Amino acid sequence: MYELTAENVKQAFGASMFQEQDPRMEELRRIQAADAPLPDYVVLAAGVITNVGFCREQLETQRQNVRDMLSQLPEQFHQGTGDGWSFLQACLRRDGYHWGEHRHIEQLLLLGIALGYCRFLLPRDMWKVMPGGMPYFGIALDGFPAPKPMTDNQIGERLQRAAR
Repeated sequence: MYELTAENVKQAFGASMFQEQDPRMEELRRIQAADAPLPDYVVLAAGVITNVGFCREQLETQRQNVRDMLSQLPEQFHQGTGDGWSFLQACLRRDGYHWGEHRHIEQLLLLGIALGYCRFLLPRDMWKVMPGGMPYFGIALDGFPAPKPMTDNQIGERLQRAAR
C-alpha cells in the first residue's frame, strides 16, 4: 500500500501533470490562448483554491497510489461510513498521524476529483455556511454514481448532519 505522506502526494501530483517536454504542450498553449475546448487527454479538476489540468495518461499511472492514499483518511470521509467530512479534518490519517498541510490535502483532493474518487458535498457558494467556511468532501473508492440534483430538503438535511 502506498503510504499517505506529504511527499508521496507531491510525487503523485507532479507525476500526473503534463511535463514540459511533452510534445502536446505547444498545442495546449495554442488552445489556451484561443480559449478553445480542451482535448480529451486533459482532465480538469477544480479544488478549494486551485484548478488544474492533468494529463489523462499520466494521471492513470497514479490511480492505485491515489486510491491507496485516500483509503488512509478517516472513515468519516468515506461513503457508507461517514459520507463526508470537513477539508480541515483531512490533515490526519485514520491512525491519527498528521500527514500534511492544506496544500497537500488540496493536491490529494484534486487527484481524487480527477479520478472520480472524491467530490465536494455542497456547491461552492454554500461553503460559507460550513464550519470555518471550508468545504466538506466525500470519498468513494469505487467511484461515485452520476450526481442527481438535490432538493432543498436534502440540502437542509445534509447541512444539519454536517453541523453535528
